[in-house]
Amino acid sequence: MRNRFKVVLGTLVVLFIICFAFVFFSPYKTYDSEIKEIRNEILICKPIEEVFTYLGNSKNASKWSVFVKDIIPLNADTCLDGSVNSIRRCFVKDVQLDNAYWDEVITEVKPNKKRQLAIYNFKNFTITAGGLLTEQIYDQIGPNETKLIFRLFYKKEMCGLLNDMKTYLVAYRIHDIFKQNLSNIKIVVEIEEKSVCSI
Repeated sequence: MRNRFKVVLGTLVVLFIICFAFVFFSPYKTYDSEIKEIRNEILICKPIEEVFTYLGNSKNASKWSVFVKDIIPLNADTCLDGSVNSIRRCFVKDVQLDNAYWDEVITEVKPNKKRQLAIYNFKNFTITAGGLLTEQIYDQIGPNETKLIFRLFYKKEMCGLLNDMKTYLVAYRIHDIFKQNLSNIKIVVEIEEKSVCSI
């Protein structure tokens, strides 16, 4: 009986350590704000205007995204693609998430500085959450150098333990998708003209 107790206790301790490490090293954390987020960034050797314009075109997503198969503007007849209130449907290319998609609406645009999108209406996903926001942040490092940041976080009123727990489960995957997507954007945007960063 005592040996069995020791085994159970030992197993619980190991599980606790694994869970602690999983959360402690998670890319879902606070960076330069009070809100937890998933973030990744890259330096692109192109003027900020070119990078901003490229990402504002929904048709380009299939060229750089490893997760999105296609993005379809839903209100292009009344709202310019990539502008505030532009609504888009994003279809997933992952075969394990067959027929999965979500909708997003652009809630804020600061030309050559930021785009913010609210994500909602998840269909055929195993884990979903409400109140998600994603941002593209553009920072001019030099005349031909742009730092592009992708970040995902919750609206303040949606921050909480339940959403945190769900996000910890998918944070490593989302962080990896951000990394791959940013790398692809860099390649595609720079390929038209061979560009070399000065730093």
